[in-house]
Amino acid sequence: MSIHPERFFVVLNTHLDHISAVARSNGIDVILKHLEELRAKHNTQAVFLTGDFNAFPSDPVLKRVQSSLTWATPSNSTVGTFTDWNVKDKADTIDYLFYSSHLKLHGIRIVTDWDQAPVLASDHRPLIATLSVTKL
Repeated sequence: MSIHPERFFVVLNTHLDHISAVARSNGIDVILKHLEELRAKHNTQAVFLTGDFNAFPSDPVLKRVQSSLTWATPSNSTVGTFTDWNVKDKADTIDYLFYSSHLKLHGIRIVTDWDQAPVLASDHRPLIATLSVTKL
């Protein structure tokens, strides 16, 4: 799909606080407000919001995000994303990709191929997603 130079989509990435639920809540308030400002400024509804939310799927912070964006649930979501450097135990899911209705999700997965690497690049497993823009 060809995207015209004057058309935009918005990509935001975050790393919310890992200790304080209040800080996570305040952080998501700032992000959602900024997201609306960017949508208006660039006249677009096509949005990606990704990152380490330091929150489990049932967390109220994520429910607030899901009121306007869709969670791209990985096909292998039971694997988890946060390993704390121990890939042998079950990992927690705290990393997410959310997207607007102006995007179409073709697939998303948690990358586990690197679990056997001699040196891990992070204590989080990456997400790989394929999406397409349906409307700008």
